[in-house]
Amino acid sequence: MEVQKVAEDIYVNFSILMGLDKDGLKRLHEELKQGRRMNYYPICSRPNLVLGISPHSDGTTFTLLLQDDEVTGL
Repeated sequence: MEVQKVAEDIYVNFSILMGLDKDGLKRLHEELKQGRRMNYYPICSRPNLVLGISPHSDGTTFTLLLQDDEVTGL
């Protein structure tokens, strides 16, 4: 529930920054949906051969990315 509260606060602040009233984005989306995904990327033994992934966008209004200080990348 804490992540949901943070998301709701961000929606309010984004709405205000965009010149909408505080519930502007919430009304546009009707329901604040939330998803979680955890990825693990093991160390690559041959990084010089890695091409990476193609450019993409997330299908959401915003993405909260929680990083681990012990894991490099992104």
